[in-house]
Amino acid sequence: AFATHLCHGIDPASCNYEDGHRLRQHFLNCLQEGNICPFPSKPIKKRKPLLQRMNIYCNCRLPYVLEHNKKKNVDKKQDDVNMIYCDVCQKWYHITCLGIGAETLSTMKENDEWVCNTCAADFDLFDD
Repeated sequence: AFATHLCHGIDPASCNYEDGHRLRQHFLNCLQEGNICPFPSKPIKKRKPLLQRMNIYCNCRLPYVLEHNKKKNVDKKQDDVNMIYCDVCQKWYHITCLGIGAETLSTMKENDEWVCNTCAADFDLFDD
């Protein structure tokens, strides 16, 4: 059945074949008629892949905001401002993981540069 489907340009991996008795009977009929045609089968329903590629961010190694918020029970109103970008390492961080409060965020302007703790320590940017 597999080889016959291949010869007819059908992907055999995309088919569920009938039971063995019907396959044997189909094969015998094909031999008697002198014409091999595709065996009885039903198409397999395509399934969504179990794994999906997702980018992970922050020190918590979780995906973007929505998944992070569900896991951390963050208020849905904060969704728009939940991540901050480090201008040195060029990585994104969840503000809830960093402990950045609303007061600090309100003092920051949209184009302000920000440096994560790791980069600040690497470049000795902390005030002594």
